[in-house]
Amino acid sequence: MGGKKLNYISFSEMRDIVERAGKDNTSLPYMKNDIGMLFGGNPTTAGILQTGVPYLIEEPRIGLIRRGSARVMINMMDLSVGANTFVFIGKGSIVQANDFSPDFEICAMMVSNERFNLAANRSAADYQAGNSSVMTTPVTADEAAVAYRLFGIIWDFIHQKEVVEGTVNGLIHALLCYYDWQNKHREPTAGTPSPHARQMFERFIALVNTHCREHRALGFYADKMCITQRYLGTVVKNESGITAKEWLDRAVATAAKVLLRHTDRQITEIADTLRFSNTAFFCKFFRRMTGQSPQGYRRNPAPSDQLQ
Repeated sequence: MGGKKLNYISFSEMRDIVERAGKDNTSLPYMKNDIGMLFGGNPTTAGILQTGVPYLIEEPRIGLIRRGSARVMINMMDLSVGANTFVFIGKGSIVQANDFSPDFEICAMMVSNERFNLAANRSAADYQAGNSSVMTTPVTADEAAVAYRLFGIIWDFIHQKEVVEGTVNGLIHALLCYYDWQNKHREPTAGTPSPHARQMFERFIALVNTHCREHRALGFYADKMCITQRYLGTVVKNESGITAKEWLDRAVATAAKVLLRHTDRQITEIADTLRFSNTAFFCKFFRRMTGQSPQGYRRNPAPSDQLQ
C-alpha cells in the first residue's frame, strides 16, 4: 500500500514552507509555536497551496480577504469570495482553491485545535473547531480595517522574542468575537434561510465529509441527525439547491480524487475502499462525476480539477 501521503496543510507542512522560504516578511508565511500566519500575501505565491488540488484542513483557519477575488470549493460547496470578506474554516474541512485574481491578498491564520479551544472559550463563537463549518461574511471596508488591525497586532506579538501566551489567546478571542458578531448581525435579505436549517445543513455536510467513504446511504445520515430521510432531503435541497444524494456523490468523488492523486493504491483497491460493489461501477461513477476515467485522472488531472 504505501505511496504518497494525502495532501494536508498542517503545522509540519507550514514549517517546511517557512524553512524553504528562508526569511520572514509580509509576503511569506510565519510560524511561531502552534500559530501560523500569512499577513497580506497570496497563498499560492507563498507556497502554501496549489490551485486545483484538494486539501484536508486539520486545524481551524481564520482569514480576511483584503484584495482581489477567489473561486474555491470548501466541503464540496463552490464559493466566490472577494475583498473585505471574513473567512472561517473549521477543522476536518476539504478545501480546494480553483482560481485567484492577480491582485488577491489575504491575511490568514491557522492555530492548533488546543489553542483555538482556549481562545474561543467555547462561548465566543458558534463555529467551533469540531464542526467542519465554514463562514464567509462580506463586511464594509471600515469593518475589514478593524479586523486587519487585529491581525496586525497578532502578527506583531508572535514575532516578539518572548510570546505572552495569554495575550495572544486574548487577541485571537477578540478576533473570533468580532467575526461572530459580524456574522450574526448582517442584515437579513429576502429568502434568507433560518439559522436552524443552516445548522442542519452544515451538520449534514460535516457528517458526509467524515463518513462518505463507508456510508453512501442517506438513511445513515438521517439516523445520525435523528430526523427522517425525507425531512433531511428537504432541508438540504432548500438550503443549497442541490439534493442530499448529489452532495454524497460529490463527497465520494472528492475522496476518490484524493486517493488517486495522493496514493499509489490500485483502482480496484480504491473502489473497494469506497465501498463500490465492483471496479466497473466505480469507474462509471467517477467518469460521470469528473468527465475522466480514474486512470486518466491519475495520469493527468484536469487543470481546474473540479467536479462536473
